[in-house]
Amino acid sequence: MGWKNSWALIKMSFSQIKPILSGAPERWQAAHDEFAEVVAEWESEDIASLSPSELLDGARAIFGAAVKYYTVIQTTLPAASMGEIFFQRFYNSLVKRKNDPEFTTFLFGFETMPVRSEQSLFDIAAWLKKNPLLADYTLRTPTSDLVAALKTDAAPEGISAESWLELCSRLDTHFDQFGRTAYEYDFANPTPAEEPSPQFEAIKLFVEDKAINPYARHQEAVEKREQATKSVLDRLGWPRKGWFEKLLKWAQETGEIREDSIADMGMGHPIIRRIFAELGGRFVTANALKTADEIYWLEEDELEDMVETLEKGEIVPNFVNRIPERKAKREATLHIVAPVMLPEKSGWQRFLGGGAPEEKDGKMALKGLGTSSGKITAPACVLFSPEDFSKMKPGDVLVATTTTPAWTPLFAMASAVVTDIGGPLSHSSIVAREYGIPAVMAARNATRHIQSGQMVTVDGKEGTVVLE
Repeated sequence: MGWKNSWALIKMSFSQIKPILSGAPERWQAAHDEFAEVVAEWESEDIASLSPSELLDGARAIFGAAVKYYTVIQTTLPAASMGEIFFQRFYNSLVKRKNDPEFTTFLFGFETMPVRSEQSLFDIAAWLKKNPLLADYTLRTPTSDLVAALKTDAAPEGISAESWLELCSRLDTHFDQFGRTAYEYDFANPTPAEEPSPQFEAIKLFVEDKAINPYARHQEAVEKREQATKSVLDRLGWPRKGWFEKLLKWAQETGEIREDSIADMGMGHPIIRRIFAELGGRFVTANALKTADEIYWLEEDELEDMVETLEKGEIVPNFVNRIPERKAKREATLHIVAPVMLPEKSGWQRFLGGGAPEEKDGKMALKGLGTSSGKITAPACVLFSPEDFSKMKPGDVLVATTTTPAWTPLFAMASAVVTDIGGPLSHSSIVAREYGIPAVMAARNATRHIQSGQMVTVDGKEGTVVLE
């Protein structure tokens, strides 16, 4: 590249620091509104009346808007991360006394989308408690059967049609408000509205009073934050008081949008999946696929050719026998343990969390980053995708590659959280701290080393996971 060009690139990079670290909330809101407008436009379309090429164009337009949104929020996340890091270091080194609360106390108690979503589920549970017959049916019916039953208008035996329709209406309202998100950012996977098992499990826990009232937990966080803030401001003088207020405001304003901005990344998934369900259904009618969701196993050029052939009224190529092989290949890759980085032997490894498994008292011990204190021994539940959610039982240790805001209902069931990747500022860490459960992030390849049902001891303070 040459020194002149390299120096120009360095100067240009430094010149972008101030714009990136300022105006993050406004930048996110503008990107959110633009993305939402595209989604709303396509949600208003009569999907069934569109031609195959129009359907494909729609999916591309929505995904293009999602990519643009993702690019914009990448410029807001550094502000959130830096705001929290600067506040943490300032507070711990120049403000915190021996018995003062942790810095995170000042950053909790805000109404983010995951918080509002959980409160909505609690409201549904509270309504169910007023309908004993329906509440009893909900508790004794396996979640998979409950999900299937709610897809029909017919009320189960012994349940009044009025109360059943009211439950369906309340759930529809919940998913209309909070369902435009994703468990994973691959739109080939079901959305919360399609795979609502975690939501129903959370509702059941609320009905049985086995999960903490989210309103009470939120209010407690607000009171602790306000009390801690007042206590610090009352004793600080100039100039520390001014620095504290400025850094706290930065951390709070940017931290609040972090969860909402990540949750919105899946805003377009429900309508994209509706579009592909329609297009996949037409391929099934044309005997090209066995089921509509097999469309996600096609390559782009194959899909384009099939759309063009379908519009011409010609015979569409049959992919029924090719899909199983592709599914098997994907399943095999789940068991491959990828290197942490390339090249594998690099000095940069010391900047990453975790490390190779160690032996501790004759047991395998995984080392990661402890991001929420506490220690517990419980069965593990390894989750790779929404297909695995039904395996989760109350009290299990949730083990995953990573999580998104849509996974939040699972935290009501979890006794601890372990992820392959992540850090103190990741979604898993933030929610685990709010729920008061241990969390270890960046426990490399935890999903490969740990088996579902295996007893593990999670130490959120030490950042270790011991396989018992």
